[in-house]
Amino acid sequence: MQNDHLERLRQAYPPGTRIELTGTITDTTDMSEGLQGTVEQVDDAGNLLMAWDNGRTVNLIPEKDQHKIIFTPEQATEEGHGMNGPA
Repeated sequence: MQNDHLERLRQAYPPGTRIELTGTITDTTDMSEGLQGTVEQVDDAGNLLMAWDNGRTVNLIPEKDQHKIIFTPEQATEEGHGMNGPA
């Protein structure tokens, strides 16, 4: 992966960013629409290393898996969110 693309991903998905699936992660059970999780880091391949609320640690591929950002750590601080949702 090119360094500039990887850097953009890391800026867009800093650790602590909350994600919600808007589709399913292919070939994985119990990873369906509506599931939420927290980004732990972006690896060197551009995958999001996730801690999902269902206890799974399945990676999310931003260009492939359908998802939306609920909030970033910066937004959480500004808007009074905890790591698991609104305060």
